[in-house]
Amino acid sequence: MFGFVINKLKNRKWLNLCLLMGVALFIALFVCHPMFEKGAGNQILDRLFTDHATQQNEFPAQMSREGTYVVADYPDSQSVLDKLSGYEKKWTEYVDINKVSSQQLITLSGGRADTEFGGLNHYFTIGYLPGLSEYADVVKSQTDTATFECSISEKTMDHYGLVAGEKIYLHVPDGSGKKEISFVISQICREKDINDPYWAKTLSNMGDVIFVSQDVFDEMMQYYSEDNISYSDFLMLDYRQINTENASLYDGYMEQFKDADKLYNDNIRDTLERFFTQQKTIKLMLWALELPCLVLLILFIRMISAQILSLEENDILVLRSRGATKLQVFILYLQQSGIIAFAGCVLGIVLGYIMCRAAASTDGFLRFTAKDIGTYRFVWQMLVYAVAAAVIMVLFITVPVWKKSKDAISEHSRGRISKKKPLWEKCFIDVILLALSAYLLYNYNKQKSTLAISVLENRSIDPVMILDNSLFIFATALLCVRLTGLIILLVDRLFKKRFSPAMYASFLQLKRTRYNQGFLAVFLIMTVAGGIFDANMARTMNSNMEKRIVYNVGCDAIYNEDFRLRIQKNKDGSVSWMYDEPDFGKYGRSKMRASVTVSRVCLRTSG
Repeated sequence: MFGFVINKLKNRKWLNLCLLMGVALFIALFVCHPMFEKGAGNQILDRLFTDHATQQNEFPAQMSREGTYVVADYPDSQSVLDKLSGYEKKWTEYVDINKVSSQQLITLSGGRADTEFGGLNHYFTIGYLPGLSEYADVVKSQTDTATFECSISEKTMDHYGLVAGEKIYLHVPDGSGKKEISFVISQICREKDINDPYWAKTLSNMGDVIFVSQDVFDEMMQYYSEDNISYSDFLMLDYRQINTENASLYDGYMEQFKDADKLYNDNIRDTLERFFTQQKTIKLMLWALELPCLVLLILFIRMISAQILSLEENDILVLRSRGATKLQVFILYLQQSGIIAFAGCVLGIVLGYIMCRAAASTDGFLRFTAKDIGTYRFVWQMLVYAVAAAVIMVLFITVPVWKKSKDAISEHSRGRISKKKPLWEKCFIDVILLALSAYLLYNYNKQKSTLAISVLENRSIDPVMILDNSLFIFATALLCVRLTGLIILLVDRLFKKRFSPAMYASFLQLKRTRYNQGFLAVFLIMTVAGGIFDANMARTMNSNMEKRIVYNVGCDAIYNEDFRLRIQKNKDGSVSWMYDEPDFGKYGRSKMRASVTVSRVCLRTSG
């Protein structure tokens, strides 16, 4: 049986090769979808995190907790830090992302303080920052073993006019009243790299804190038996490990953290919410762009398979006359289409991967660049999509064989004589689709202003608008097929008595095969019209992108002119004045290159 199927494929090798190409392209387009969807999603997610860091001036993936603990419940600072580390460990058990950095700050309330060189009634808090020595540079230093040493930031130094070596006399509560503790400023610090992820809260944002060592902080805790320890814990995570596959899971975990702990906070969920909104649009946009191509490929495959089946009608009749059942004939062609689908599946996966990578590397219509497309990788869902597309193709090619397997040659002959109208023509589907596309066009015209604002704000547009043009072209193609048939019938009825035998035979052939040729007509109309529309749309998008870049970048040169001031004293003693504007005509195109665009801008200044 298998050898018989191979021989059948060889007998129609060129048609079967065309069919294989159509099936491979259909599967490739299916396979592209999950790879492009996940790749584009990861790219957008990475861009959202990067934009958040730029706009908010903070690390884009951080989890934090801020609050207070009672001093009496914790014997020393290490017990507080261990408690905070326990929270971090619990968070990363669920949100399984590598830790980039962690900043833990604990402070005591401090009190009023005087300084050695005349500063009075300042307020300082005592703090311990474990990573201070690692992530900060010492600008100035001076040691004094007679008192407690502390470090301050450059902002604190500038604000209070302090210097290295100056003493701070801090009045702190010790349970029985106020006790004065002397600190000497041993170090003045600043961040080594202000952009380091560690600095979720910079030194300038930590307030008037004097930083002490862990031993000194533990000793200070002895004076705060009735006070609280304030803390802040910032955990910075590697946002590059958040992708389309785990974003929803991690968002759910962080939502549970917030519900269970009111002091918990993060800046990741807002970014993920924006991503989920854009992800839905990406999915719809991809299907809106792929659907017209899928329809074209289906029409192409239908034409080729119908041609093969029409050439093998006699072979099917011979098999039936030799005693083969419908099921046996169906299984024979099922094997034949299965071989084509399997070969198309292998080619389609490879071709789909190449197509997706090529499409991702473009910055515009047929503008291939060397930009990073590392987010577009092979995903296991591509295999599922390939198998699903192959099964669809097998059924699409094989199901018509069951209808062709008539019980007798007489039934086959009657079937060839009686031609029924296709379902779409009976139900006026072309008219319905044309009316629907007209409604979508009307809806688009009503939303033009809103859509223009959405484009300017870099927001996504409704994918249905992209689908509208393909729907209109498809409906128009079907309507053309209907009108062509009516025109043929009308011309035949009016002039068939005057036709020559050759003309009469031609029109007779057209009447009998007009439905068979309908697929070819729809395919050609959609291919040509769709290609023209897509080319015009791509040219418009490229042009708008270039103009937008020029607008964002601004002008190449700015010329400042001096306005001559004229002052006049009036008869009543008042003074009036006016400016003489310089001649703008000297910058006209006649004076400069024709390609240069010049614009006059007048600014209103205060004062």
